Amino acid sequence: AASPFGGGGGDGEDDVEPPPSPTKVNRNTGDEQILLESKAKMFVKIGSDWKDLGVGTLTLRHTPGKGVPAHIVMSNNSGKITLNASLYSGLKVVQNAKVPKQLVMALVNAVNPEAKEPQFTMLRFGKESTAESLKAKIEAHLPK
Repeated sequence: AASPFGGGGGDGEDDVEPPPSPTKVNRNTGDEQILLESKAKMFVKIGSDWKDLGVGTLTLRHTPGKGVPAHIVMSNNSGKITLNASLYSGLKVVQNAKVPKQLVMALVNAVNPEAKEPQFTMLRFGKESTAESLKAKIEAHLPK
């Protein structure tokens, strides 16, 4: 019987091609620079509760000389973008004193089309030093 996957050519070999393996996309396209990349867990504040939006790869990106603010992008393990937020003048980044590997800031997430106002977003990292580094890099790249 012929295979629904294309085999069965009578040559005794399986004609099915293996699925392509995931490839790493070159994220440094054009002049954009990745200032920081780290695994993180994201939460957003809804009412008085924090909603867990899962773990993914967070990047802080900047395109120098273009007049475009740096932005934070987070994608989950399947590559879906869960956060895309530009830095803005006056953004406050707070490192949690009790849990120093957490940062809290108010971001407007462009992934959510209804998002017009900043929403409290908490990012948790594996190391306190990663949170400190991201905080410093965000503060260094805030629009004037």
